[in-house]
Amino acid sequence: LAAFSEAAHRANLFVLLFFRIVDMHHEKLFRVRFDNPQEIEELQHRLGIAAFFPFIQPERSNFKFDFQYNDHRLMASSLLQLAFREQINNLRYVSFVDPHSRTDPLLSGVPRSWEDPAKLPSTGILRASYFCAPELRCFAQRKLAFERF
Repeated sequence: LAAFSEAAHRANLFVLLFFRIVDMHHEKLFRVRFDNPQEIEELQHRLGIAAFFPFIQPERSNFKFDFQYNDHRLMASSLLQLAFREQINNLRYVSFVDPHSRTDPLLSGVPRSWEDPAKLPSTGILRASYFCAPELRCFAQRKLAFERF
């Protein structure tokens, strides 16, 4: 990927070869080639958020879930399940924008019920970043989510 200086060429090659990757446990090796958050968002759109979700290593990832799409609700729920298993403080810069463009910074925290995709709002956008110290990681939960999706 480093051989391509233009983002569009790099993204096209990545999309072409993505489903041939056999070792997703080391996805950080290719994710670092996409510095621009807009590039990551475009790749998620092209590949599908569930396929491109960093189940094993979500650290230092920024997420934007549009709840009008079912796969976004599923991945938001998966991230929240992980955060509640490891430590809810791993979720940072959390905000929710409702369909009327009102921002809720979720000052009282993310509702625990949102672990269940059926209990997530059907519209709105959830944004969050994920950070986790190595000693707090729950690899079993990460692996379970990876295998499930």
